[in-house]
Amino acid sequence: MISAPQDLFTGLGKLTLENSSGKKSSTKKNAGRNSTSSPLFESMIRPQWDMAVKPFLSISSPDTKPKLSLFAQPGPREDCPVCYLTLPESNGCQYQACCGKVLCLGCIKGVIDEQIKKNRTKKKKGSKSNKLPSCPFCRKPVVASMKENVSRLKRRAYNNPDDYEALSILGYWYSEGQGEIIPQNVTHGIKLLLLAAQLGSADAYASLGDAYNPMLVENGMYPGIERNILTSIDYYERAAIGGDMTARFNLGVLNMKFFFDPRITMKHFQIAASQGHDEALEAVKSGYMTGDVTKDEFEAALRANYDSKTAVKSIQRMNADLRKIEAGEFEMGEQLDDAVRNMGGWCFLSM
Repeated sequence: MISAPQDLFTGLGKLTLENSSGKKSSTKKNAGRNSTSSPLFESMIRPQWDMAVKPFLSISSPDTKPKLSLFAQPGPREDCPVCYLTLPESNGCQYQACCGKVLCLGCIKGVIDEQIKKNRTKKKKGSKSNKLPSCPFCRKPVVASMKENVSRLKRRAYNNPDDYEALSILGYWYSEGQGEIIPQNVTHGIKLLLLAAQLGSADAYASLGDAYNPMLVENGMYPGIERNILTSIDYYERAAIGGDMTARFNLGVLNMKFFFDPRITMKHFQIAASQGHDEALEAVKSGYMTGDVTKDEFEAALRANYDSKTAVKSIQRMNADLRKIEAGEFEMGEQLDDAVRNMGGWCFLSM
């Protein structure tokens, strides 16, 4: 999935900068209290509502009432099955199509570094070696091309129909297209994402939320899909309940832009911030400055954000620079570079 574009974030905190008389309120005086925004609602927000939300209210749409568990703190993330540390968010993980496990990039880079060292040792002894690294969990050799990796992932999904991670990745790849290897087929991609979502994939729900989000039309994603903000919010809510912090942040943005309830908006941002989302933390800070977040809530978000990041931190993970992997900055030649890019699932292709 993708994060909300920066322009969605523009205007954060401005919903309460004017009171009902149209005068600017004192930030310092009103810190920790809510204010109203009638003039701003009529002049700026009402047109947004009429354009993006109102057209969908007369047709069949998902129930937009807050779900009972929507604002519950998400449960703990799973551990990496190799290092047994809490898994970070998806941009710090890698799905392995060989065994169906989700591993952290620290463990992925560990086997790469180990193989590089072995190959260098053999080279010094006069023997030519360019052996590829193996999966840190199942020790199967890494595929050397994107085409092989797609074939492996398809076999994984076919032989394990309950593997929602494989289905979610395939759905994303078909929706986005992967050049000549996977021609873009949005309809098929959405079907796979729906199947993965029904099996419990928060990532799939988040991608579906992106697909129907009217604010993402300009990005050219998911062409041919009729955008519906209520459908988008429904999928984002399901993803957020499943623990997806980017979907949670997007919920806060959409609520801020179209539903004008700073209490709900800031609640979403606070939960996302507690999961380690930095933009959400900045949003909570802005909410504190405008009076929509109390001092205690802001301090709690700061502490939770720090604790969340600390729980997934390790030296090996800090050294696993995804940008270097994508750029192919290794000394083993193009063969290993390609293998590293194609070791598994979503991470190297969806960043």
